[in-house]
Amino acid sequence: MLDCDVRGGFGPETMTIMGLSQASADVKHYVNNYTKEASFSISQAVAQLYGTSGLLEQIHVPTTGSSADIYWTTWVLHRKGGYKRVNALSSTVPGPA
Repeated sequence: MLDCDVRGGFGPETMTIMGLSQASADVKHYVNNYTKEASFSISQAVAQLYGTSGLLEQIHVPTTGSSADIYWTTWVLHRKGGYKRVNALSSTVPGPA
């Protein structure tokens, strides 16, 4: 669930995922550059992953890519626990985890 949607400025935007352990599959988290006002690769965006113990990891958007890359896949969250860093840009909607 998107907790805070900042449509202007520099965020932060926050999202809470509850009940992951009851999900039928792993969850792939990605960000959509909805407005396409600036390319992800020059945005200097940062994503932070938090768990119950606090900050788990912080990643910066890749600096390679094109203006067509409007999706930034950050992590795959494993329903049985843990996560895998992806940190990749793409021009198409990321597929399932």
